[in-house]
Amino acid sequence: MKLISLLIFISSVLSFTVYGASEKNLKERGVLVSSAREPVYALKDGMITWLVEEGKRVKKGDLIAEIAIENLNDTIELKIASQKDLQEDLKVQEEFRAITLKNAINAQELLKMQIAVAQEKMTKLKEGATPEERRKAVIQWKLALLELDKAKEDVLRQESLVKKGFAAESSLESLHVRMKSRELGVLNKKKYIKELERPPRPEELTELQSEIAKLEGEHKRAEGRLALELKNITLAMDQLKLSFEKGEADLLFMQNEVKGSKMLAPTDGIARLVKKRDRSRNWGFYPINVGIGGRDRDVLAEIIDPSQVEVHLNIHEVDVNKVKKDIVVEMTIPALNNTMVKGMISYKSALGKDLKDLYDIGEIDEAHGQSYFKVIVDVIDADPRFQPGMSALVQIPTSSNSGKRKKCTCTSAGKGRTGYGSSKKKKKATKQLPVDKSQSSIKSANND
Repeated sequence: MKLISLLIFISSVLSFTVYGASEKNLKERGVLVSSAREPVYALKDGMITWLVEEGKRVKKGDLIAEIAIENLNDTIELKIASQKDLQEDLKVQEEFRAITLKNAINAQELLKMQIAVAQEKMTKLKEGATPEERRKAVIQWKLALLELDKAKEDVLRQESLVKKGFAAESSLESLHVRMKSRELGVLNKKKYIKELERPPRPEELTELQSEIAKLEGEHKRAEGRLALELKNITLAMDQLKLSFEKGEADLLFMQNEVKGSKMLAPTDGIARLVKKRDRSRNWGFYPINVGIGGRDRDVLAEIIDPSQVEVHLNIHEVDVNKVKKDIVVEMTIPALNNTMVKGMISYKSALGKDLKDLYDIGEIDEAHGQSYFKVIVDVIDADPRFQPGMSALVQIPTSSNSGKRKKCTCTSAGKGRTGYGSSKKKKKATKQLPVDKSQSSIKSANND
């Protein structure tokens, strides 16, 4: 096996045919990349359970990825039911508070009325009856006397009729009852007049004062009880409100967790899965896939716009000074029958990257210790058939061909490739493998 590998390596070295230094254009191989892309971020930590197919055309709002969540749906339903119970309890407490307040107000109003009546009675007792009250009492007593005289006359007249046989004795009973009632009324009116005329007794004043003090004390205690009841009800309502607000926050969090488990396309385009760096793999990159753990704010995919493309090149350190910004270049797209388009260099990196760095970030498959500079070419009048990922052969005009590496064609392991040698004279390389810029050459040389 070692002998076969050595023979293949020697044949690949000896098969380079070196061109002259008359080349005026720098020829590089690049790749079409979408210049418009929208990242799709993970919205939570978790295991990826579903992922969109690479290269699939999607529309805004389509599902791109899904992260596993625990059985939150059942928990959310229970939380919603609990929130409804809390709302009912809060409503009951509000109704109870209103009823308690209404009953307390009615009781206090009644106590206030009783206190007012007792205080008025006390005032009258102290001040005595007014002349007007005495005059009215005398009038009422005299009217009662007139009614009593009339009742007596009715009884005498009826007794005369009974004696003469013109009326039954039973008819006298009702007249006697009415006369007795009138007599009692006269006595009460007379007693009332005497009450108005006599001075108040000390025990009466003491009794009224005691009654007023008792009513006032009860009124004050009722106010205290009402304040305490309202405070307890308010505390219970505040506790229910806090529980409800916390439940709403928990419910919102769980709902956001459910929403965060589904990552949607932010725009129309083509889905492109990204690669993720992993410490456990010596900081290498591996493709995002189902079963891999995602972290919050990780980029899981990109939605690219195929109608907006540019060409990315990696220019070898030997040729980077020949590349100038804002110059027009010609490009050939092999995948589209070598369609020719023009472009303009819009960006040239000021810092080079070792092939090991390009390998680490996933731009090439294998690594060599050579430095490359990134160059971006804006496509002028892009063909609608262009798709990101297609290769592009770019011819970059150079102002000088001094120190230019010679272009050569080689065959390695039965595969044709285009490379660059550093020799200035036409000769076959026998001791040193020429420097190769293209990723395919690097990969093939490394395999050799």
